[in-house]
Formats: sequence, C-alpha cells, structure tokens
Amino acid sequence: NSFMGFSDFRAAFSAGTPTDWVVEPTEGSLSGRTDTDFIIRFRPQNPGLSEGYLVIDTEDAKWTWKLIGNTSM
Repeated sequence: NSFMGFSDFRAAFSAGTPTDWVVEPTEGSLSGRTDTDFIIRFRPQNPGLSEGYLVIDTEDAKWTWKLIGNTSM
C-alpha cells in the first residue's frame, strides 16, 4: 500500500482458477506502515500443471499475480 493510511482489501482468485488454490486472508486492511502477509496454499486435485490469477483489490489499486503450480502425483 503506497498510501499513508489504511486501505481495505479483498483477496481472491480470478474466475476460472482451479480450486487447487487458496489464499488467506481474503479481506482486511492494508497499512502503508506495516507489512501484510498472505498465505497461498496449493493443494492439487489432479497431476500436472495448475495456473491461476491472484487478485488483491482495494478502492485505490488492484494487483494481479499469475501463479503456476506443478505436480506429478
């Protein structure tokens, strides 16, 4: 958060992202003065490649990351 105050956020995966991916927390406040940790879990349901997009959205900004997981179960 590049702003001095607080900014409420929502964290979620984009539509079409497999349920292999989970993020916590899914909502809260970002502060310009302290870090916010996000935990991303990948628990594959099927072997092979799994891709998705994590989106963290606030009133002022939106960040998107592409995540790629791979397993050969």
